[in-house]
Amino acid sequence: DLVLRFRGESWVDVVDQAGAPIERGLVAAGTERRFAPGRVAHVTLGDARAVDVDLGSVALDLAPYSEANVARFTVSSEGKVYPVAAN
Repeated sequence: DLVLRFRGESWVDVVDQAGAPIERGLVAAGTERRFAPGRVAHVTLGDARAVDVDLGSVALDLAPYSEANVARFTVSSEGKVYPVAAN
């Protein structure tokens, strides 16, 4: 599973493998979002420091995927994470 735990308010954009939005918008502190393996293709987190991300029960360090406190990453169907260039 891909799990997003929001310690602070943050906006999120989660897109599936077909490019359709799964979730977009502002998420409140104290909220958790859980996505099944293979469902998510792209994730953007607006306040990356306020979000803890676990992938397959392993904490993901967002630093390599963050710029100006916005994290952008792609999740492959095998569960590997890759950076996405900012637009």
